[in-house]
Order: sequence, then structure tokens, then C-alpha cells
Amino acid sequence: MPKPLNPAAVNPQRGTCRSCRRPVLWVRTTAGRPMPLDPEPTEAGNVLLEGGVPRQLTAAEVAGLSDADERERYLPHHATCPQGRAWRKS
Repeated sequence: MPKPLNPAAVNPQRGTCRSCRRPVLWVRTTAGRPMPLDPEPTEAGNVLLEGGVPRQLTAAEVAGLSDADERERYLPHHATCPQGRAWRKS
């Protein structure tokens, strides 16, 4: 089952990455930490914004999704940002 993120993140906020200046969507993790997402859905994504509630998928869950699954998935922005490693927190 996907791990739910903070319900306060139901309405992601649009913003801009401070490093690369690309657009991002901001959500909050279950720990209340801000998490930037690339704003365009992608089949490579591991975050669902399902029914207004963001859910982060494990690698096994992503691998188990069928081609018929039409839910939009998003990538955390640190995965595509040229300076993403500098911003990512463990």
C-alpha cells in the first residue's frame, strides 16, 4: 500500500526551484517537510496526486503498476534538477 503524505499537501503550491529556476509543485511529506515535484506527470514518477491526496510509491509498487493504470505520477524535483543532490535531505 502506498505511504500517504501529509493531508495538508492536498493543494500543491506552484513555485520555482531556487537552483535551476524550473517550475515545481510543492507538497509536504508526512514529516511536514516541503517536497518539490516536477509539475508535469510522467510514467517514471513515484508520487501520485490521487484524489487530491499525494502518495509516495515504493520502487516495488511502481514496478507492479500495470500499463492500464492511468493515474498521473510525478517525480520529485531533486531527481531531475541539475543541483538536486545539494538540496536532497535524507
